[in-house]
Amino acid sequence: MPITARNFSLYARLIGRKWILWLILAIDGIALVTQFLFPRLSLPQPVYVIALLTGFFWAGFQVYQDTAALIPSHETKPPLKVQIELAEGSQYSYTFKDIEKVSKPDARHESEAFINSPLPDTILVLNGRIQNTGLGAIDLLSAGAFIDFHTPYSFMLGHPVEPDGSAPSFPINMQPGSVLHLKIALLIFPYSTLTPAQIASRTRQLIREQAFAGGTLAVEAADIAGNRQSFRTAIKVALRPLCDLYVAHWRSQAWLDLERLATGIDIGASAQ
Repeated sequence: MPITARNFSLYARLIGRKWILWLILAIDGIALVTQFLFPRLSLPQPVYVIALLTGFFWAGFQVYQDTAALIPSHETKPPLKVQIELAEGSQYSYTFKDIEKVSKPDARHESEAFINSPLPDTILVLNGRIQNTGLGAIDLLSAGAFIDFHTPYSFMLGHPVEPDGSAPSFPINMQPGSVLHLKIALLIFPYSTLTPAQIASRTRQLIREQAFAGGTLAVEAADIAGNRQSFRTAIKVALRPLCDLYVAHWRSQAWLDLERLATGIDIGASAQ
C-alpha cells in the first residue's frame, strides 16, 4: 500500500474515534428521521451538509492537536556535553616555582630565594583534555582544578595557564567534536606550621606509602543561548614525584640531614 494511502487510512481511523464526529452524525440522523416523520419540520439540505462538515473538521482538528503534541519541538536545544580528563601519556608534572626559563628554552635560572630555601614552593601542572561531545557549539567559560591534600604539602586552587605562564583568554569557542588541550597550574607549598625536619620526615612516609592525592578537574560551558552548565571529573595524582623533587633539591644543596630523614637513613647512625 502506498505511504499516502496508509497515512490517509490511519488519519480516517483517528477521526472516527472522536466523539464530536459521532455527535454531529447522531444529530444529523435524528434530523433526517424527524424530517421523514414530520415533513413540516424539515430543514434545508445545506444545513445537514454544513453540520456534517463541521463535525469532520472539528474531529480533524482534534487529531491534529493530538499528533502535534507527540512531535518534538524544533526549537529544542541540544544538551551540553563536555568530556574532561587528564591527557593520556602526559597527565601532569611537578616543578619548582622559583626555577624560571630565561633566554633559551632549555636554560634555567635558579633564584637566590630558591637556593637558600630548604622548602621552596612547587607547581603541579595538569595537562587537561577537554572535548565538546555534544551536537551544538559551546563557549568554554572557565576551567580549574582542586587537589584535596594538606599535610605536609598544601595545594592551592588551580587555574589555566598558557605555555608562557600567562592566563588564556575566555570564552573559548568549541565546535562539536573539537578537542582543547589546556594546562592547569596549582601552587604547592610546604605546610607553614611544620619545620623542615618535620616536612622531610613526613615526606619519607609518603614515599613509603606510594601515596596519591585525589581531586577534581572542572570546567564551565555555555551554549549559544547562554545556558550554563558545569562539568567535573575526579582525578588522582601521585605524590612520589613531588617527594623526589624535594629530596633531589636537598641533596643538591647539601642539606644532608633533610635528605636522610626523607630517605629513611637515621641521622645518628650516619654520624658515627
